[in-house]
Amino acid sequence: MRKDYNKLVRDKVPDLIEAAGKKFLTLRLSEDKYKRALKQKLLEETREVQGAESIAELTEELADVAEVMDTLIVVLGISWQEVREAQKQKRLERGGFEERLKLMWVEEKD
Repeated sequence: MRKDYNKLVRDKVPDLIEAAGKKFLTLRLSEDKYKRALKQKLLEETREVQGAESIAELTEELADVAEVMDTLIVVLGISWQEVREAQKQKRLERGGFEERLKLMWVEEKD
């Protein structure tokens, strides 16, 4: 029985599938499709973080998020320093998340 995935996978996954004696098909993505696939993979991995229940699971899922972010940053030609500077600026302007604030509602002026 065939199961369709249609998603970006880590580089060694085809080797693991082949070693298991299974048939598969992979495609090499164009640069634009690769960038889109990385962004989609980031969403997939963050959903998995949300579903993780133990510290061990969270650690594994956050490692996946970090791997995708590392790759995406390189592919987009951004440096981690630029990301950290943007993070620092946002923290200065809007704060962090240390206060555990959950915004429930805002009443707009008429």
